[in-house]
Amino acid sequence: MAQRATLTFLPKKVIWSFFTVIQCQFGRIKTKTLERCGPLGMGVRFVVIAVMALSLSSCYKHYRMTIGLSRTIADYYGIYPSIEVDITAVPASLADEIKTAGVESYFAPGSALRREVNPHTLRFSEEITAPVTLGYRAMEWKAWVKKKPEKLLIIVNLPYSEDMKASDKRMLTLDIKERFTQWEDIYFEISPTQISEVTVKPVDPRVPESRFTQTNK
Repeated sequence: MAQRATLTFLPKKVIWSFFTVIQCQFGRIKTKTLERCGPLGMGVRFVVIAVMALSLSSCYKHYRMTIGLSRTIADYYGIYPSIEVDITAVPASLADEIKTAGVESYFAPGSALRREVNPHTLRFSEEITAPVTLGYRAMEWKAWVKKKPEKLLIIVNLPYSEDMKASDKRMLTLDIKERFTQWEDIYFEISPTQISEVTVKPVDPRVPESRFTQTNK
């Protein structure tokens, strides 16, 4: 009852504006919807952004990350190769150390670096071609957050080729703070020589429109 009385003390337009801004910041609605709030809505939005900015140093968002195979990978290798993809969240210094060591060194048997980052490993093969998802409730997130991570790393053990001499794109680094206000779903696609972020949820390359994904939550 006390909470209800507190809410009714505020004008309905203020309450509506606040929740509209929150949804806008996280991508649920379009920014132009704020025009319905007028100057009040923009003022509330400024406050929300300021509070979120101050929280970045202590808050860590969990993401739902879906990874799929491109439709060209089987043509390139002749089969759907056995692939491991490691996902982890680490401090910037450790991300630089892994980048310097390289993908081969990272995936080497008994790699100390790989043990240290406690990755979540997703696997693909001739039998497993459907997209695979690391859920935002996966237990690894708790361990990663304790280390105050600054970077998300996605590393795939594709075979090394001459195309990778100039730039090895088998490792992808994302800045956590830059993505804080973005929505929680992130999509990636593995092509013959790299892994890249995509805007559309991946599908099974063997099926035109796959309805099912393997999910680790």
